[in-house]
Amino acid sequence: MSSLFARMGIIEDEIEKRTFAVHTQVSKFTTEMHHHSRYQLLYAEGGIMQFFSEDQQFILPAKHGAWIPAGLVHRVVLPSSQIYLRTLYLGDDKRYAFPNHLVIFPITPLAREMILYTEKWHYEHPAMPSEDAFYDAISHLIAEWCRDAITLVLPTTEHEQLAEIIDYMLSNISQNLTVSDVGHEFGMSSRTLMRMFRQQLDITFQVYLRTARVIKAIELLSLPDASITDVSLQVGYQSMSSFSQVFKAFVGQSPSMFRQSIQSTDNQV
Repeated sequence: MSSLFARMGIIEDEIEKRTFAVHTQVSKFTTEMHHHSRYQLLYAEGGIMQFFSEDQQFILPAKHGAWIPAGLVHRVVLPSSQIYLRTLYLGDDKRYAFPNHLVIFPITPLAREMILYTEKWHYEHPAMPSEDAFYDAISHLIAEWCRDAITLVLPTTEHEQLAEIIDYMLSNISQNLTVSDVGHEFGMSSRTLMRMFRQQLDITFQVYLRTARVIKAIELLSLPDASITDVSLQVGYQSMSSFSQVFKAFVGQSPSMFRQSIQSTDNQV
């Protein structure tokens, strides 16, 4: 197992405290597939992160948190140059209604302040009564925070031909990709290609493409001096209004509001 903190000499599953937090500044990285014995609440300030489970890809935008269940095999990718990573490790307890699947959700001002407050307690120091009480309050709020989950999820596949098709689509995301054109590129009919997406990924070609475009847009909007017009074109939208409409449907914010939230988060790091 190789997690991010393991490479920094912090072996999370060997820490004796049942519940603790690790706060640290990190640069661009990719972990191996791994899992933890504790639940994780992860909040990254200053950039976006990507998560890969065995069959799905998730994206963590700015001002959002990731809930990772105990035992879930996953891989983490940070494409940004630098972020401040705040990770809470929570022990299992039947009193808490912890979700048993990976969830990406907006971090409210209250959630952010509670996460930041845990930095006062070091993971190597004995737990204090006030510390246990504070983590208990966070644990009771997890289910409520996760109710506002967003759906920036792309399924993955081991189907060799479909994986090749997806690579082609992602490499040409700026183009006007139609199911007819992509099918023609790989010598198959539109009907065959649409059926392959539904059977292998349980998602339509169109929904997959829209989701991939939004995920790429989030990555591009996170870069300094990103132009919304340029980003729209780079992810295949000639119409700014269409791009804004699709982006807001997935993220809950317009591209301009999302970019502002990234910039304000960067200023806090």
